[in-house]
Amino acid sequence: GINAEYGPPDTYNVPQVFVCPDGTCLQYDKVCNLVDDCTDAADEARCSNSFKCNSSNEFIPLTQHCDGVINCQDFSDECNENCSYEIIKTTSLSVYAWFIGLMAIVLNSIAVIKSLLELFHTNR
Repeated sequence: GINAEYGPPDTYNVPQVFVCPDGTCLQYDKVCNLVDDCTDAADEARCSNSFKCNSSNEFIPLTQHCDGVINCQDFSDECNENCSYEIIKTTSLSVYAWFIGLMAIVLNSIAVIKSLLELFHTNR
């Protein structure tokens, strides 16, 4: 939808067109439509219905932000601090996962060291 700051225009004080910073005039149906109709995206900048991708003037519907599907070419709609979530939510499972990870590292290190020692002793 159109943000309250933009309109829709009424017959009293609000102009019947949106004026871009470069002077281009747009009909209000071109404002907040997920398309950069001004050369600087001013017609989309303060809209409440969209998310702007970081590395382009590409806009996607707000419902596609953090929805698990990559819509921006730079992945900014999914790969950002607002979309993160914890896979393991309970402390006990988190501790258990860390324990298993550390044990895997220790046991794999022991296996590598044993293999290297055996290799060293057989090459003598």
